[in-house]
Amino acid sequence: MIDLTLLGHAQTLAKHGNFARAASELYMSQPTLSRHIAALEEMLGVRLFDRGRKRVEPTAFGRLLLQRADAVFIEELRNSGWYDKTAQAFAVFLPVRSVGVMGDGRTYEN
Repeated sequence: MIDLTLLGHAQTLAKHGNFARAASELYMSQPTLSRHIAALEEMLGVRLFDRGRKRVEPTAFGRLLLQRADAVFIEELRNSGWYDKTAQAFAVFLPVRSVGVMGDGRTYEN
């Protein structure tokens, strides 16, 4: 089972492309966020981000995971028994500008 908190941290890091800005949004220290991302990468057995001097970019696997975050989130809601107790839930890989919901389907427009 994937830790949804860590997945959310990965989404925030991808959004900002910078550990310091992502950590600030998450109200945590940069080293803590770095440890969380490393733990997620270890859990999955793959590198999710390429770390440059000024910018952090998702790897191909990182992009795939973040784009599938909605399905992972819904699956975890089902596994935990919360799916039928929740009116609406979804995860978004930014920079998506709009999310459309029709029934159980979602559309992502740029």
